[in-house]
Amino acid sequence: WPSDLDMFLLGAVGEYVAVSGDYGLLDERVPFWPAADTALPPGAASRRVLDHLRAAAAHLVDAVGVGEHGLIKLGDGDWSDGVAYTHDENPLAIAFTIEHGESVMNAQLA
Repeated sequence: WPSDLDMFLLGAVGEYVAVSGDYGLLDERVPFWPAADTALPPGAASRRVLDHLRAAAAHLVDAVGVGEHGLIKLGDGDWSDGVAYTHDENPLAIAFTIEHGESVMNAQLA
């Protein structure tokens, strides 16, 4: 699970609403992916854009989490997806990065 996707969604919708004043977007109904899945993700009460944002925030806090320094965890990728594995493809190094790695850039986005 990459750690940046939730933040890009939250940031893009926040920017759009702030610039356009189109708060009605938050009430638009949009299916979650995969569309055939009828269960709602944690944090969502319906399929409105606002619920997509709530689900993204819940995923960021509950699934991605923060590391020992209080920064958003890296997971298996962040804004520069190759950052975790550029120099070391050792499975232990990758597992350590996923478990303990933190992203300064993602913490700034959050």
